Amino acid sequence: MTNTITVAVWNVEADGGRNGEHRDLVLDILSEHLPDIFLQQEAKFSRERGCARMHAAEERLGLRGFLSTPNPHADAGIASAVYVRQRRHP
Repeated sequence: MTNTITVAVWNVEADGGRNGEHRDLVLDILSEHLPDIFLQQEAKFSRERGCARMHAAEERLGLRGFLSTPNPHADAGIASAVYVRQRRHP
């Protein structure tokens, strides 16, 4: 067992696009590095359709995702997301 925690931080502009057209590239790159924690800025569309985009990222990365509440003072309704690898300890 290792004591190293790998963290990735990425500003995924506009959550990979309205239709997620750039999101697959982001997830491909992250999948290669297997971060324990992924911090995403601009999770603009991740809450839509029952959080479908967030759940797809969870599935692909093997991480559990959490979304912040969007900033009430910004017009864009942009949230941040935190994805965490959940490990079982003996």
